Parts: sequence; C-alpha cells; structure tokens
Amino acid sequence: MDCVFHAIAFAAGVSYAQVATAYGDYVESLFNMQDGSDIFADQVNYTGMSGGDTEYLANLFGLSNVGDTPQGAQGYCEMGDQSVALISGINVGHAIVLTGNANGTQYDYYDPQSGECGTIDKDDPRIVQTFGY
Repeated sequence: MDCVFHAIAFAAGVSYAQVATAYGDYVESLFNMQDGSDIFADQVNYTGMSGGDTEYLANLFGLSNVGDTPQGAQGYCEMGDQSVALISGINVGHAIVLTGNANGTQYDYYDPQSGECGTIDKDDPRIVQTFGY
C-alpha cells in the first residue's frame, strides 16, 4: 500500500525515505503529536492513503498540477514528463507514474513499487486523479 510513496519519490526525484518521513511529519502535525512519524508512515502499508493526503504529499514535492497528464515523448517507460496517477481497483487503489504518450490513445507508465512498465488507455476509467509538473 506504500505505492504512493514510491510513485511520488520516483516522479519527484527524491528518496522513498524523504516521502515517507514527510508524510509522517504531516500526520503528526494534524494530530499535534511528536515522534510518531515512523508509525504513521508504516501505517500506510496497512490502511492506504486518502486522496487528500496524497494530494498534499504530491504538492509538497512539486507535483502541483492536479489533472496533469504527461506530454513526454513516445516509447519511454522510466523517463519523460512524469505525472503520478491514482488508479482505482477492487477494494484498493494504486499509484503509478505516467511517463509519456505511448500513442494517441495510451500513456506509457512505470510502477516503481513493482518495477513494471506498461501502457494504460488515456480514457481508462480507473484513472481517478493525477498530479504532475
């Protein structure tokens, strides 16, 4: 469930640890707590992350254009004009990185959590939100 941390880290060019720590610090501030950031970051593995928390974290790392879609070149899996995309699924969502245009109807994507590359239709109804540059 920590796919959001992986996707934001990859798209923003920062470490996974930086994103996880930033999320923990954010949740601590919401509950006026101290020294719990590791607990909150680890909890994401079990409970996932809300769309609002994902948007905050994406914005914190410069991915501020909600609804952004990549305009990068065709045929690239792990590079290009990157946008984090939230994908809905059965009982769980997932985050991937859109890396460019595969063709007129599909995006190339990279899943930094699994290391997989692929394509996804631009009008795929599972794409519920994107954040990019």
